[in-house]
Amino acid sequence: MDFKYNPKISVIIPLYNHEKYIREAVYSALDQTFSDLELIVINDGSQDNSEAIVKGIKDDRIKYIYQENQGAHNAINRGIRIARGEYISILNSDDIYYKNRLEECLKILETDRSVFAVFSDMEIIDPEGNSSGFTRGAEDNWKNHNPASSFKGENSIFLDLLAGNFLMTSSNLFCRKGIFDKIGYFSNFRYVHDYDFFLRLCYHYNAYFIGTPLLKYRIHDSNTIRENEAVVSFEVGLMFTHFFSQYDMGEVFKGRNIKYNDKYSDMVKFFNSLNTYKTDRMMLTLLLFGMKDREGSNELFKPMTEDLVNPFRKVCIDSFQTYIDSWKDSQRVWQDSQEAWRKWEETNQRLIETELKLNDEYEKTKEWWQNSQEAWRKWEETNQRLVETVLKLNEAGEKTKEWWLNSQEAWKEVEDISKKLMETEQALSKTEEKLSWTTERLTETERKVQEKTQHINILLNSRSYLLGRALTWPVRKLLGKK
Repeated sequence: MDFKYNPKISVIIPLYNHEKYIREAVYSALDQTFSDLELIVINDGSQDNSEAIVKGIKDDRIKYIYQENQGAHNAINRGIRIARGEYISILNSDDIYYKNRLEECLKILETDRSVFAVFSDMEIIDPEGNSSGFTRGAEDNWKNHNPASSFKGENSIFLDLLAGNFLMTSSNLFCRKGIFDKIGYFSNFRYVHDYDFFLRLCYHYNAYFIGTPLLKYRIHDSNTIRENEAVVSFEVGLMFTHFFSQYDMGEVFKGRNIKYNDKYSDMVKFFNSLNTYKTDRMMLTLLLFGMKDREGSNELFKPMTEDLVNPFRKVCIDSFQTYIDSWKDSQRVWQDSQEAWRKWEETNQRLIETELKLNDEYEKTKEWWQNSQEAWRKWEETNQRLVETVLKLNEAGEKTKEWWLNSQEAWKEVEDISKKLMETEQALSKTEEKLSWTTERLTETERKVQEKTQHINILLNSRSYLLGRALTWPVRKLLGKK
């Protein structure tokens, strides 16, 4: 890159152990629709493969710097100090820019010179980059608030921040570089350095909020905000106390309620809006001990951000941890009771359904009973008929037995007759054979008789026979013979 040339925008990435996400973060900055930028990557002592990944991306707009681990606020501040752009945009190494984020933010600041910083809504993503929803400005801050008794509906980013850090992350910052000369850099907070900076920025300068997502904010187990809730609460209390001790809130409310000259209205709204994360006693103690020497109050606050064994820091954090543990226990009890209540409701609903079913079953049973009585009567009739039928069958059985015995005797007789019949048939067969032979002999005899008769007839009709009879006639007559 030609370092004599000043780009329009300087994008700063504070990098720490995000080898899984850094490539996507870098390319989301390099591939913007607005390309006149430098990308400053400050590696804050990463111990994974993050450095090799960044160095493996070839683009002249990248400036890579390694330092020993000094915290995110230090990495961002170092990037801001060496930035040459007119505008500063921060991108944490696990987040992702929408492709047109820089163009849209720049358009606001180039158009309206009274605006010094731009923020936007965000898309929430999981470790794999899957979307789990979108932020809606400060809307969630004011869910249970009334506009008449809080700052809900004031459309002031500063007043919205009093109810919670809805801007959420330093990745959401796009601003003019010149603001750092007046309000300073990011403070030495581990968890709320962005929240602290946003309060100071919006107290001094006009900021603009774009109500559409231009940033993907990644939620995962290694997000620093999830490390220690008690320390987060401590830092919020310390941040608010230091801020209120250094900045005149009267300037914020200056010119309000002129018609009624009623400061109490703003006091009510402030009381209902300020979210101190249960650090009221801590804030009161710090204010009481620091209010006498406002100029020297920094010496009271600064050690508690650097000295982790500071006795006041320790007692506050222990107190917050006790409260958080008690709250979590109560939440578990509440959830258990809710679960028990849900199960009771389910059981009760099932009981009602069972009662309805029982009523239906009772009606069906009643109908069944009536039908069963009729069926029982018919059964008795049928049973009586069955008894009579059994008796008749028994009688029939006796007769059948008698018939069987008779039939067996008859069958024996039939067998005897059949045997005799067979013998008769055999004898008859032999007789028929004899009769056939006799018939043949008789036929043969008849044939021979016929032949003899024919011969005799021929002889009788012969002339010699007739002559013989004529000659013997006198003798036959004498003898009395024909």
